Amino acid sequence: MNFVENYLADHWDRLGLNGLGDVGGLSCLLITPRFRASANVLFFVLARGSKQPLLVAKIPRLPSANSSLEREAKSLENIHACWAGGRDSIPRLIVFDRHRNCSLLLQTALIGRPLDPAMIRSEFQSCTDLATSWLAELHSATAAEIPGAPLARLAAEAITTLRTVLTLPPERALLLRAQHLLASLDEARLPIVFEHGDFSSPNLLRLHDGRLGVLDWELANPLGVPAADLFMFLNFAALSLRRARTVADCRASFDEAFFGSKAWTDRWILD
Repeated sequence: MNFVENYLADHWDRLGLNGLGDVGGLSCLLITPRFRASANVLFFVLARGSKQPLLVAKIPRLPSANSSLEREAKSLENIHACWAGGRDSIPRLIVFDRHRNCSLLLQTALIGRPLDPAMIRSEFQSCTDLATSWLAELHSATAAEIPGAPLARLAAEAITTLRTVLTLPPERALLLRAQHLLASLDEARLPIVFEHGDFSSPNLLRLHDGRLGVLDWELANPLGVPAADLFMFLNFAALSLRRARTVADCRASFDEAFFGSKAWTDRWILD
């Protein structure tokens, strides 16, 4: 019996999971993410003989991952509380707990096909409409005006981060220009929105009923920047269309998508 199965055996009744079947008939598929920066290990909890998970458990792979799991737990609770219309498209938090001195996050599973680069290329229009419509609904449901210019502070934090990685004179000049332009946010009355923070593959699914499913809320921010998720998704779509691999390909994809008279992202940005 592995770590997650042991926890479920001890807490199945307390968590109200009897409707999912007998805890003794469960098995786990362990997934170690292939991204080196991934902080957590995933356990897909399946009923014996089934290929579809009932639950997903996350435990830290890195010592620093506790904070990301705690953020995801709070984000799932908050988004379910403030956006009733989107609950079926987002995992539901079952519990965030400690087990044998290790954090464990347990949530419901979403079933669907990955909205990955291959799907973007084959079903570009429908995939892009699906993702952008979902974002519009999320941001409309969570938009709020908060005094104290939070957007200006968020922009300043982003500029500070970029200064640590962009050190060439032309890059510095662009950062100074951006800082000057962003100063106008102090006077703007733009709302904050609930931001996912990583709105691209592999965190997006096309669910079996055709709706969008959105996973991995570890980077979510309830006081987020409007359209940040939108621009991230559109850039992901641009890279997918061009099959971008090199830096030059990525730059060309970005330019084609966002700049010039033929910029194809205008339709979704202006909407």
